[in-house]
Amino acid sequence: NTPWKDGVQSLLSPCSDAHGAQHYCWNATKAERPLLPQGRHCAATGTRRAQATTFVAIQLMESATVLTMRRDDFSLGFLFTNPWFTGLVAVKFGMLAAALNFP
Repeated sequence: NTPWKDGVQSLLSPCSDAHGAQHYCWNATKAERPLLPQGRHCAATGTRRAQATTFVAIQLMESATVLTMRRDDFSLGFLFTNPWFTGLVAVKFGMLAAALNFP
């Protein structure tokens, strides 16, 4: 029940632009042109990726901030000195991976 059931040729035909690059253009038909489903177009996909990237950055920076609080020197060497902190960071990143992979 899709407009594409007869293949690409029923709705599109090869054409070229002013520079000679090949594209697909709509056929001159009276039929209604199909639309992408809501939320499945390029802008929606880019929005989801940007939000996921921002969420990951916030989570990473929050963990780094908690690690460096009340320290005057380089804190990365102290990452595994507190087993509670290390365990909770591992749980946090596990939940982050689950949230990103199973929305």
